[in-house]
Amino acid sequence: TLDFLKPARMDEVLEVETRAAEVRGASFNLAQRIRRGADVILTAEVRVAAIAGGGPARIPDALRAILEPA
Repeated sequence: TLDFLKPARMDEVLEVETRAAEVRGASFNLAQRIRRGADVILTAEVRVAAIAGGGPARIPDALRAILEPA
């Protein structure tokens, strides 16, 4: 899901912020913001799924440890 809040131009410096919003067995959700200075110009919600052998696979523990809050 993308929400375009303001336009950006080719020569602008943008910052992309990404954080894990929810971690489940075989998928996780990321919350993203793109900022130009103090202005948020885009927000996004991204669902990522782990697949192995054509089907869902549990997210490896090493990756889960990075994604889950302490």
